[in-house]
Amino acid sequence: MPESPVYRLPTEILSDVLLWTLPLSSSVLEESIDEADIPTFSAALSYPSFRVFDITKGPWPFTHVCKRWRETSISLPLLWCSFYVGTPPEGAVHLLSTCLSRSASLPLIFTVKADDICDYGDSQGILGLLNSESDRWFAIQIINSSFSFWRDLAGPGSGVIGPLSFLKEIGFVSTTPNNFDNHDTLEITMPRLFDMFARGRTPKLDSVINYDSYNLSSFNLRWSQIVTYDGAHLVAPHEHFRVMRLAPSLTRCSLVFETEEYDIRVPHGKPLTLSHLRILRTEWFFYSEDHICPALLDLTLPALRELSIVARPHSSPPFGTFASILRASGCPLQYLELSGVVSGDPIKVIRSLLEAASTISHLRIWINTPIRETVLPLLNVQKFGPLVPRLRCLDLAQEEARDVWSLNMPVLADTVRTRLESRRPEGYEDDVVTLHTVRFALNTKDRIRLPAGIPPILEVLQGEGLNVAVCRTSDEWRSSSPALF
Repeated sequence: MPESPVYRLPTEILSDVLLWTLPLSSSVLEESIDEADIPTFSAALSYPSFRVFDITKGPWPFTHVCKRWRETSISLPLLWCSFYVGTPPEGAVHLLSTCLSRSASLPLIFTVKADDICDYGDSQGILGLLNSESDRWFAIQIINSSFSFWRDLAGPGSGVIGPLSFLKEIGFVSTTPNNFDNHDTLEITMPRLFDMFARGRTPKLDSVINYDSYNLSSFNLRWSQIVTYDGAHLVAPHEHFRVMRLAPSLTRCSLVFETEEYDIRVPHGKPLTLSHLRILRTEWFFYSEDHICPALLDLTLPALRELSIVARPHSSPPFGTFASILRASGCPLQYLELSGVVSGDPIKVIRSLLEAASTISHLRIWINTPIRETVLPLLNVQKFGPLVPRLRCLDLAQEEARDVWSLNMPVLADTVRTRLESRRPEGYEDDVVTLHTVRFALNTKDRIRLPAGIPPILEVLQGEGLNVAVCRTSDEWRSSSPALF
């Protein structure tokens, strides 16, 4: 009898195929938790993952296809080292133990839904298994943690997790905004929580993510080695700045501001220079820039390359404040992202910001917010001079594909034509770089496409030398994008 084709497939290729079938951790998390904010800078979300207690998903079914698949999947630790720990079924301890055994000695990347685990009868058995492998933890996320979770994870006796010699990233996520009582109990009853990830115990920890309401500035971390901080809307504004003062080596930072309330006792007026910060993303979810935390004015960012100032359609971020920060920093900014409402004199405020960001080569504006009506006319070289003279790519970001129809197409066309090589008029500034690409950036994870009936002017502009493309808002801004036509 001839050998089955599956046995003629090289083991290396079969292994790659099996790995390719696993979804990214971000997808698993979104499927498992409704209405949850996903951490912006989490490295853990970029790895393949599966729900460890769902035997119908991930690598579990591979072991039942045939002998070849079973042997390959069981002997492939990469299939088993990244997982999501959710609601435990009967036999959960055995499933987790099997998964950990098959992951061999590889670093572990996992997310734990703490409240689901603590409601399980043998939570200590599950958490004890995780604790026993703590020297392999690489990137972990804890969702809805509580006093009982940390107690069971640490185990009886010492109340300490350890060792954590390989831990690179720790993230805290909450899907229950009113869970502050648990954190108060933690601070009073279990102060050792703040020492679990302490100096000397986490020599490789460089990323902390706070999508919970913890005051991470109270944690006994080796802050000088932290390079990534991601703080979400549950974090008080002043806590963001406390963390930044503790972490002078930051290179990436994401901050969300949902309330104008801040602790007036937090010192400000002393310069806060982050010499290594290259990426800063800010989101503003309240309606007036008059109530920003004054510590924002202390920032100096001499190495900044990417800046995002985004807001809800009716929120007004502190555009003027960021213009001052950029001027004081003298940074070589390459990418600027804008959305929201401009308070005061929109032309004056945004012109000041673009002048301060004159080195950018890539600009993204969210066209579902009113800022589009200010930015697009300001980019017209003939009317306002060579603002952002190095601009090569303009992103028009949209929440929905139909947002394209909110654009003033004649204004867009006039602006673009003043920056095209083919339409360069006499007297055009020689130091103004030609605009190369306009991209429609869609806020989707599906196949990227715009609806039928695209405004004809886009095809006309493409015929005049403009590259018109489409991408996802989650794509790397430097990446190439498929042409629209």
